[in-house]
Amino acid sequence: MNTRIGHLGRLLGGLSTAVCASQMSAQVKVEHVKLNTDAGIARGWVATVDLTNPAVSVDSLVRPSKTTGLADLVLPESWLLDDDELRLVVNTNYFGSMGDGTATIVGACVAGGVVVSQPRSFDGISDPALTIGHNGLAAIGHIGVDDLSGVQEAVAGVGGSESSSVAGSLLVDDGESLGDSARVQPLARHPRTAIGVCEDGETLFIAVIDGRQEDWSVGVTLPELADLLIERGAWDALNLDGGGSSALIWRHREQTRGSRPSDGGYRPVAVSLGIRVVESASASQADGE
Repeated sequence: MNTRIGHLGRLLGGLSTAVCASQMSAQVKVEHVKLNTDAGIARGWVATVDLTNPAVSVDSLVRPSKTTGLADLVLPESWLLDDDELRLVVNTNYFGSMGDGTATIVGACVAGGVVVSQPRSFDGISDPALTIGHNGLAAIGHIGVDDLSGVQEAVAGVGGSESSSVAGSLLVDDGESLGDSARVQPLARHPRTAIGVCEDGETLFIAVIDGRQEDWSVGVTLPELADLLIERGAWDALNLDGGGSSALIWRHREQTRGSRPSDGGYRPVAVSLGIRVVESASASQADGE
C-alpha cells in the first residue's frame, strides 16, 4: 500500500474533519477545522497561502539583539498592529527565555536575507527548517549552514539532542507521514503549530490546533497533524513550537481574529512568521503591468 494513501485512509477512518467557511482573500485563506479524534474534539485553523501571487510575501518576524542568536520576546499580535500589510502571523522557532525580555533562538532564523540565528545540527544531521528563496517559493528540509545561499527567510523546528535521538521534527517528507517519530512528544495531545508546502513550493499551508481546553479543543498528536496537512496537499511539512506558544492571528475585514491559546492569552515568542499582502501589487497584476 502506498504510505500516503495508507495514512489518509487512517485519517478518514478514525479522524473525521469538518471545515468551516474560508475567510480573508484569494491570496490567503483561513479555514476553521474541527477534528473528531478518539479523545474528543480538536479545533483549530488552517491557512492556505498562494506564493505565486506577486502581492504575497513571507517574512520572518524577529527583533534581534546585538548578539547573534538572541532576540527580543514579542507578542505575535503586535506585529499586526504595527504593519497594515501583514495579514497573518504564526509562531515558529523554539526558544529559551533569558528572563530579561530576550531569548535564545533555537535553530535557523533568516530575516530579509540576514542570518539572525545559525542552523543547528546534532550527530551530523541539521535541524529541519522552512526556507523562502529569492523567488518567493518555499521549501522544507534539513537545512545546514551550507544550505543558506539564496535563502531570503528561514524558520526552524527542533532537531536531535542528547535527550532524544530522533533526527528532527519533519512531519511529512515527500508526501509520507513521519508524525509517529517527529519531535516533540509525538503521541501526546498538545496545542500544535505546523507548516507544510506543496511539491512545487508554490503553496504554503499553516496549521495551528488549539489544545488543553476540554470544553473547546483536546489538541492533536503529531500523526494526526501530519495527516491533516497531507489531506490539504502538503508534500513536506515541519512541526514548530507548540504548547502555550501556539498562536495564529490574522486580519479579516479590518478585524483581528485568532486561535485560542492554552495560556488564556498569547505568549511572547522569539520568532514569528508573517504573511504580507501588498495591495498595490494586486492592482498592478489586475491591470496587466
